[in-house]
Amino acid sequence: MRHSKAVTKMRSFRLIALLAAVGSPAFVGSSAQAQAESNAVCSMVWKAYFSPGFTMTKGKGIYGTGVGMTGAETGLMTCAGTINGQRVTGPGTFGFKGKTWDGNCFGNHGVARYSYTIPTAGGVQHVTGTFTESRGVNQEGPVEARQPGAVFSGRHQVLPTGVVTSWQNCMNRPITEVDAVTVGVFRSSDRSARG
Repeated sequence: MRHSKAVTKMRSFRLIALLAAVGSPAFVGSSAQAQAESNAVCSMVWKAYFSPGFTMTKGKGIYGTGVGMTGAETGLMTCAGTINGQRVTGPGTFGFKGKTWDGNCFGNHGVARYSYTIPTAGGVQHVTGTFTESRGVNQEGPVEARQPGAVFSGRHQVLPTGVVTSWQNCMNRPITEVDAVTVGVFRSSDRSARG
């Protein structure tokens, strides 16, 4: 029980730090809001799987959500604001599948396709896009994403599943799964950037 409370508390502190680093958008409440406007602070909490797994030696591989790295939307997505011109009304799901390089216990770079499904005042939206991310020795780093009509900018923090304080177990066995949280802001992109 103490272990569970310690993990929850540590993750809460990290989430607060990520929120502070990202900042928050100025929400627009006008009825003249553009139909496709996106302006939302979002967090995604998920478990990712890696193959062949991170070790002390740099390498490349594949990663994603869902057992077998299927990209299934097994993560939880929570937003406050609007996505594609519609106010988000509740939590949704999130998933991704991609590849990593220069990856080891102390950092990596990655690129992936993502999808999410989230309820809004205008109905359930299913959205796909691509992201790039990197992680440093402190297990934290930037995330940039693009989807039709919007861009995302944020930070993420990862922890090896079952390891509370460090990646020390990585010296003894490959890290093949992590728990992670991403916090950032979706904003409308200009017409030329829309895919």
